Amino acid sequence: MGLALETIRVLRRFKNAVLEGPPGTGKSHVVAAVAKAWKTETGRELAGNGRGRYAITLHPNTTYEEFVEGLRYDDEKSSFVRKDGFLREVINDALDDPNSDYLVLIDELNRANVPKVFGDLLLTMESSKRATWDGAAW
Repeated sequence: MGLALETIRVLRRFKNAVLEGPPGTGKSHVVAAVAKAWKTETGRELAGNGRGRYAITLHPNTTYEEFVEGLRYDDEKSSFVRKDGFLREVINDALDDPNSDYLVLIDELNRANVPKVFGDLLLTMESSKRATWDGAAW
């Protein structure tokens, strides 16, 4: 539980944390422990828990279009349409519920071509570049 509490402190301050280590060292268990302890430690609801819809495993072929957004062919419209990727879907959830926090697990980051997957979005991962919620508006 000690590493989970330390991770929560890092997340509260920097908004991002990278857990690294060889396979089988418990990184996924730390994420589960963070989700379990979040409300007790922060007093805030945790809507995204780093699992299921709020987790993605990257691989060498992961693209920006899958991760952020891109054009996809729509059979019904017989044309290409813009479609949200994993991160845009999570962001939309967070925008709809600004009073909750979201824990998002991006697993196997080292396997992907990070600049290709994140693109310009990499800059916005820095907490000082994000919009903030004042309780009434962004």
